[in-house]
Amino acid sequence: MSDDGNAIDRVIAMERRVPGYEKTARAVATRNGIQANAGVLFANPSCIEEIAVYISIVANASKELADRLKDVSIARSYRDLTNEMIGRLDNWFPGIATRRNANILGVSNKVHSFDLEAVLANQKTILIDEIRPRNVNTILAASFDVGRRSDIDLSMWAVYDPAIANDIGGPNLTLLASVARTVSIDELTPDLLLNRA
Repeated sequence: MSDDGNAIDRVIAMERRVPGYEKTARAVATRNGIQANAGVLFANPSCIEEIAVYISIVANASKELADRLKDVSIARSYRDLTNEMIGRLDNWFPGIATRRNANILGVSNKVHSFDLEAVLANQKTILIDEIRPRNVNTILAASFDVGRRSDIDLSMWAVYDPAIANDIGGPNLTLLASVARTVSIDELTPDLLLNRA
């Protein structure tokens, strides 16, 4: 049984950075007689009678860890990449049509929302999502589903602020790159956008 990283998720959800969370998690786990791995608290009961006890221990330890991390966390201010992208697109391609929070139907008949839709003069549609640590799965699902449509000419992009690349995680960026062109906003150029669009 584990807290599935809930303590860390709760602090990150408040848009705060939690440096050194693994060390703090190990200290909290040791104090409570349980284990920690990559910030996830867990216990392995040896018999059925211990399950209820360990559920309580893990839950209380998770709350303690969240409180301790909140106390040492640092407020994070995120760049508004969607606004930056609109400004860049307007400069790069004067008169380009852009739309925020574009709802696009996927092959599953589910509607997905993308941070930005831009339509080039050649009618190529560019869908752009801004990557944050907690929206990777949403972008992955939307890009995979919409990207399988063959009836519209699409180019899928996932952009991120390089300052938070570590918070997003290399494996997550690699996973996103399998369904969308994943790039730091600081590396995006009009040529790159056109060559891949």
